[in-house]
Amino acid sequence: MKYAKVKTATIQGLKIKNIDLEVSLLKGIPKFEISGINSRKGQEMFGRVKAALLNNGYQIPRNIIICHLSEEIQYATDNSIDMALACAILIADQQIQAETALIKNSYILGGLSLSGEITAIKGVFAMLNQTQSDKNCNWLIPKENQNELIFETELFFERVYIVENINQVIDILTCKNLIFYKININELKTQKDKEILKFIPNKLQPLAQFAIEIAIAGWHPTLIVGSPNSDKSLMKNFLRGLLPTLSDDQYTEIRSFYSLKGLWQEVLSQKEIKPFESPDPHLSKQELLGGGRDLLPGIVTMANQGVLFMEDLNLFKTELIQSLKKPMSTHFVQIGAHKNQQLYPANFLLMATMQPCPCGYYFEEDKRCICKNNEIINYKKKIINTILNQFQVEIILKEYPRAKIGNHIFRDNLKLEEAKKIEERIFVARSLQASRCQAFNIKTSYNSQIKSPDLIDLFRLSQKTLNQFEQELKAQFLTNDFYQNLIRVARTIADLSNKTDINIEHLQEAFTVRIKPDLY
Repeated sequence: MKYAKVKTATIQGLKIKNIDLEVSLLKGIPKFEISGINSRKGQEMFGRVKAALLNNGYQIPRNIIICHLSEEIQYATDNSIDMALACAILIADQQIQAETALIKNSYILGGLSLSGEITAIKGVFAMLNQTQSDKNCNWLIPKENQNELIFETELFFERVYIVENINQVIDILTCKNLIFYKININELKTQKDKEILKFIPNKLQPLAQFAIEIAIAGWHPTLIVGSPNSDKSLMKNFLRGLLPTLSDDQYTEIRSFYSLKGLWQEVLSQKEIKPFESPDPHLSKQELLGGGRDLLPGIVTMANQGVLFMEDLNLFKTELIQSLKKPMSTHFVQIGAHKNQQLYPANFLLMATMQPCPCGYYFEEDKRCICKNNEIINYKKKIINTILNQFQVEIILKEYPRAKIGNHIFRDNLKLEEAKKIEERIFVARSLQASRCQAFNIKTSYNSQIKSPDLIDLFRLSQKTLNQFEQELKAQFLTNDFYQNLIRVARTIADLSNKTDINIEHLQEAFTVRIKPDLY
């Protein structure tokens, strides 16, 4: 009987599908049949495998080749099981004598070029990470994917072989020169130990700096409304420079997303990734939320545990702005339809900027603004009617004072000592939040996400302080949502000062960065 079975794997959404790929050779007019994958995709895969084998001196059996996949692959865009199919054909046709025990416990991954070179595939780290508990499992992966494993242990490397062409795969399956196909740990360490350049952000106007520090520390969605020559253009660098380093669990999760999308940059291999997405206003809904035939994660998922920075919010389509409300509330995004659905995490910090009016100079005292009142009202409506209630912090920025620009007061970078102090305050504030939430058995770790019933007890706000603050604001109407967000922001300000209780000063400071019902 001419038959072979090998193990392989592929990605469907966030799920890893471990697949038994079986090949049987039957008498008859030569043809290729496959089940478990779209017929056209299957024929394309066989075409690549056929060319690769013939170009490396192997034969294609003159039989009916029947291939069966134990798991159905609904959407296959890459060529991740090419190498497995080639190996199964050679074993079934007895062109190679593979080691039975090795075949039984090895997953074969990789695409094939027509010359027989092994090409990189998506999701290698995600696949291997989900099978770490299986100590008897070996993996044959493309050499181009080895950097995805840069922070794994040496014990992990013991069961991984890297290959560059079909002949090296055959060597491994027949137990020849196995040591030559192990990962070069010293080579990876050289890359891992590269010095990471510390990025120091630019100085901002004090109010902008204060608001961003609050936003990062408590994960408060923030809206910055400002003139064209205010600090808005420097916000990106400031945010990137101060985002905290990911925890090990967060880092593993983010690495998986990059692995799934085939995005593996050097910054990832240095463990300094800080998810930061700044989409173009003209992107599609699918690009923002995810989807497509393969249900791949979108920008909101790639920004998970990091920042979604939407510059010039008013330029985005109303539909796109509205679509952010659900993931901001649930911290997940669901894509697909009917039985084929995928749930991705989307716990991002939304930071948005916008001009106050079409010309941008509404706040400037030199009366440069040429916009009419009805134009300004309509300009604001797009935000007020869609996503305004999702923001917890809002600040208004004017242009730099001209005298200060000449002195470079704001244009200089922060000094290293200043940046370290800010990072330390953010770290302390986040630690206090996490400890409180853990003590009260609350899943989230951010002040911004604490639900209404827990606010007063969890945030240690005395009735006396609350009454005093209400007395100061008795002439102003405050909605319930506004009041709750004010308390959340005040709690973060108190945490940044390492204070146990919220006092009147924290509430007053929170009021200066409040969201206004009519924006401004």
